[in-house]
Amino acid sequence: MSCVLQFHSPVFDGLFDFCAMYTGASLEGAVKINNECCDIAINWSGGLHHAKKTEASGFCYVNDIVIGILEMLKYDLNENFSQLDLNLK
Repeated sequence: MSCVLQFHSPVFDGLFDFCAMYTGASLEGAVKINNECCDIAINWSGGLHHAKKTEASGFCYVNDIVIGILEMLKYDLNENFSQLDLNLK
């Protein structure tokens, strides 16, 4: 399995740290919900939903939404998941 970075998902200095921070924030939000530390978790830097399992896409390197949902599904299958896309012009 190889990871492919397309022209619209460029490699840049700090890419690993960037991915770790926004994905970690979504994962932490899911853990806090699972542990009943909060009812709602928002990751303003997350939501990079274009990333695929083995491929970056649309400036999205890791699909943090899927990782958060997988964490939440460990505890409760009745949780609601929402994503809000804001496209400001």
